[in-house]
Order: sequence, then structure tokens, then C-alpha cells
Amino acid sequence: MLLKAILATTPRLKRLLMKPTRPTPEDKDAQSRRDTVNLLAVIICLVILIVGFWLVNRLWEMKKLQDCVFSGRRNCAPIETSQ
Repeated sequence: MLLKAILATTPRLKRLLMKPTRPTPEDKDAQSRRDTVNLLAVIICLVILIVGFWLVNRLWEMKKLQDCVFSGRRNCAPIETSQ
């Protein structure tokens, strides 16, 4: 009931809601650009997330090594052996 009253008072809104429109080539081009920008934004966010995760892990390893050295131990650095 309320929707009919609103539509009766605003003919432009009525035309927009009732008449299906086909997308124009400009709309399709704009949508394509939006899709590309959104994809680029997702990729950038993923790269930032991966770099942040790597950085936190490196800082955690450095903290463990620093805690070991400050506690007075001498064999803190991991020894890598090749087989």
C-alpha cells in the first residue's frame, strides 16, 4: 500500500522500478572496469596479507632467538646440516 502511494507521487521512480532496461554499451564498459578494479583490489589485499603473515613469522623467530641470547645461552642459532 505504501509503495503504491510512493510510486503514484513520483513518476520517475515508477518508471525506473517498473520498466526493465537493457544495459547500454557504456554500462557494460563501466561494469568491466569495475570488475577489473575489484579484482586488482582483491589481489593487492591478498599480497598485503601474505607479506604481513610472513613478516609476523620472521619477527616471531627473531624474538625467540633474541630471548635465547639474552638468557645467556650460547647455542641459540639453529644449525643446518646438509645430507
